[in-house]
Amino acid sequence: MIQELVALNKKWSDSLRTEPIVPPNDTSPLANVSYYKLGTSMQDNTHFFVRPPKEAGGFFTVEDAVKNVLAHGRTIEEIAIEWHKMDDQKVIVEKLVRQSYGSSHRLFSFV
Repeated sequence: MIQELVALNKKWSDSLRTEPIVPPNDTSPLANVSYYKLGTSMQDNTHFFVRPPKEAGGFFTVEDAVKNVLAHGRTIEEIAIEWHKMDDQKVIVEKLVRQSYGSSHRLFSFV
């Protein structure tokens, strides 16, 4: 009886764990940006990347430096909107300073 309860509890606990809806992309980034907070060490800088889908029909992703998917979109336009929303959040709300950025596509430019 105890073993059955333990197995049932494990199955229930496992069902509560959420897997990422979209896995990180193992592709070269289309854009990158780094932010820092005034008065903090450069080691505290945060870095984000836009990555294209590896296969047709996949999702574009916004990922952090450890490949956590923060946003995704089916089209480059959808992910560009998410990219700019994230930038607004970081700069306006969180008061971070955009240190550097780069992009191979005009939709990800901050200028």
